[in-house]
Amino acid sequence: MTDSSTALNRRTFAQQLAAGVGGLSCWPVTTAFVQPAEVEPPSPAMLLLAAVVSECPGEHWNERLLADVLQDIEGDLSRGRQLRTVPLTNAAEPATIFRAPAVPQP
Repeated sequence: MTDSSTALNRRTFAQQLAAGVGGLSCWPVTTAFVQPAEVEPPSPAMLLLAAVVSECPGEHWNERLLADVLQDIEGDLSRGRQLRTVPLTNAAEPATIFRAPAVPQP
């Protein structure tokens, strides 16, 4: 249960809300509010690194380890771009037959 001396009733809440919203109309509008600053969005590799760090939190992250993981992520993204350049048709069947090379006998 709430204490009746500190609880807001609907009328008091509506009055405070109206006063707050009405006060906003007097707020000076500057170009900083209208035009946000130009911010460079993070690269996909940095977003993936942030996801990895958030999934595996801990004190083991240091500058060198972060740089190594970022380099691995950038390499994976580069290999993915290379794979996307290879055209495949719907008729391209996977290689389901594997034959091991013959081992030379001594």
